[in-house]
Amino acid sequence: MFKGVFKMESLSNRLLLETFEKAKQLNLDEAFIELIELEIYRRNLKKQLLADWHMRTS
Repeated sequence: MFKGVFKMESLSNRLLLETFEKAKQLNLDEAFIELIELEIYRRNLKKQLLADWHMRTS
């Protein structure tokens, strides 16, 4: 079992967005990806996520 509790708040915005992108690339568990996405919305970072994605695909 886990020895500690991980809190999303401890991740920087940049690391949170990078974690989301990597989790999607690796096809990790959808529930895990949804937790990350909820935190992205909570921090109001959805626009940043879309902007980063657009820059990489242009």
